[in-house]
Amino acid sequence: LDTTWEKEETVYLWELLEHFELRFPVVHDRYDQKRFPRTLDEIKQRFYSVARQLAEVRNERTSPYFGYRFDSSFEKYRKLQLEK
Repeated sequence: LDTTWEKEETVYLWELLEHFELRFPVVHDRYDQKRFPRTLDEIKQRFYSVARQLAEVRNERTSPYFGYRFDSSFEKYRKLQLEK
């Protein structure tokens, strides 16, 4: 996993995601940027990587996160196409 994230920040992120029901733009808007400066894509990357790791460790093959890899370059391309 990404070593630039500390456990405290990851727990904070998961609490926000649970509270706002995985609505990433809302979570990013409410995210404490002074304590933890992160972009929306970094938040998504962290969530999907941790969720994938949990699904793989628990051997939950039916989980939608099992084996899923968030592609930040495709996300940037998708947003660019959306703006056009």
